[in-house]
Amino acid sequence: MASNSSSSGSGSSSGRRRRPNEGSAATPADAAGRGSAPAATTRRVLLVYNKRQGLFQLPKGRKNMGEESLLACAVRETLEETGVRVTPLAVRCGTRATPGEGALEQQQELQEMHEVQHMQAVQAAQAMQAMQAMQRRARGAHRGSTITKRWRAVIGPTEETGVRVTPLAVRCGTRATPGEGALEGQQQQQQQQQQQQQELQEMHEAQHMQAMQAMQRRARGAHVDLQAVESDAEGPVRQGLTEGVDHYEAVACCHWADAATGALKMVFYYAASADESALPEPLVGEDEGLFENVWCEVDEAAAQLAFPTDGMVVNKAVADMRRTGIPKLQTSTTTAIMSTMPAQHGHNEACCNIPPVISKGYDAKGSYEQVNDIKTYATGPSDAKKGILFIYDIFGYFPQSLQGADILATSGDQKHRVLIPDWFGGNPCPIEWYPPDTEEKQKNLGAFFGKYPPPKIAGLVPGYVKAARDKYPEITDWAIIGYCWGGKVATLVTSGDENPFKAAASIHPAMVDPEDAKGVKVPFILLASKEEPDEAVGKFEEALQVAKHVETFKDQIHGWMAARADLEDERVKEEYARGYKTVVEFFSKNL
Repeated sequence: MASNSSSSGSGSSSGRRRRPNEGSAATPADAAGRGSAPAATTRRVLLVYNKRQGLFQLPKGRKNMGEESLLACAVRETLEETGVRVTPLAVRCGTRATPGEGALEQQQELQEMHEVQHMQAVQAAQAMQAMQAMQRRARGAHRGSTITKRWRAVIGPTEETGVRVTPLAVRCGTRATPGEGALEGQQQQQQQQQQQQQELQEMHEAQHMQAMQAMQRRARGAHVDLQAVESDAEGPVRQGLTEGVDHYEAVACCHWADAATGALKMVFYYAASADESALPEPLVGEDEGLFENVWCEVDEAAAQLAFPTDGMVVNKAVADMRRTGIPKLQTSTTTAIMSTMPAQHGHNEACCNIPPVISKGYDAKGSYEQVNDIKTYATGPSDAKKGILFIYDIFGYFPQSLQGADILATSGDQKHRVLIPDWFGGNPCPIEWYPPDTEEKQKNLGAFFGKYPPPKIAGLVPGYVKAARDKYPEITDWAIIGYCWGGKVATLVTSGDENPFKAAASIHPAMVDPEDAKGVKVPFILLASKEEPDEAVGKFEEALQVAKHVETFKDQIHGWMAARADLEDERVKEEYARGYKTVVEFFSKNL
């Protein structure tokens, strides 16, 4: 169960279609620790199967929490998405996600001390600057007055009047030579500034106190917010709650910066119990018919999810409950560990876990040019009549991708000019982030996906093609081919209102959404690996209303025609070549 303190993140997911432990009975028990679960683990976890994308994910909070507590928001949104009424488990985990009372007080004292020290340092610096400015004015004005007197004495009578003048020493309170009146005015001004700074400090302290009180209410006062929710629960679930405990603590927390706004977004993870045998309440609105609830064992739940963090959240949650103690549940209830990771834009498990293959020895046939002020790999005859826009995967200009572009340029009956624009500006996804087996790698990868969402790039493609037409006027028709992340871009462009292409290809796409296929306007070829969801690929094919070729290469991994292609393996090399031959034949027929 998750609550999002800023905005929602969609659950990370896997491409597996199998329903884990389908039809097995619910048997509650203590659960696992971080990593893999022991064989004795029998506590079950609620997953959500997204039928549109063919993906497993954890129930997620999607909306701003508004006036609710974090926990009340998580309970409500879990019900909205799954139809399952959950009862939060009161646990004292002492996690960094929602600090306990002692941690909050210590954190408050430290923050107040730091703010006071900072304010004192600012005031001291401002006072010093004011004194230095006043001294500079006094010294500078004195030097100016002396120069004036000497000039008058040497020159004597002025040219205008012929009258010899002698300056009078007066105290007029000007800024030039501050007299007593000016000094008093400066003192008054300084006092006013000090009073304003004091008022500002008091305001900051009041705001800080309000923020800390709100945080304390969320950490310790969720029990009060949930009384109405808990009043609906009866029997063993209600009786199983620890009486008198007002700490419904989050068992984990993740946070990341929004790529568009820079705002910090946080997702809190909670543990809850629910009756697996109870019929879920019907869903309404956008979620109706889209999700299917799936209960499975803890270790299997972790294996079904795409990102290691999801599995770690599940395992850490039950480990904290085991360590700190949880209510004794009756046999009619099971535990639902409900949570979410930041949105990964629907990328499947293979896309986010399989590293690229380092290929050596291939000499690319093309060269780099500027098209629409974007660095572009260009290959193929300069007089070609057909053009192909090549959208690489997240690893950018990998040798296997450049070789694929060269194959497209020179194979088949007709020749093509192939362009690969560098959408990442020289900063593709580092291969060091794969596999994403640490929290830092997962955070970096999530930020990368957030910085380059496919809709953003799809919106840039029509303008790029227009510039390419100006640069290569001899090219009459264009096609687009996208790989993995780029496959989604190709689909979005050809289903949009500004589609400039006559044909399109999506190769081992990371995000297969049948809804996208409904709007595709040109002949379309999709080549899937064994790791793209069969159900999603099948529905995508059914939704296409244009000339099409959809095929799954059953023994190939995600990425076998781009950066992840291990061309030292004869079977991979064979299917790599067959895949490109299939695309070339499709383009020859439809472009």
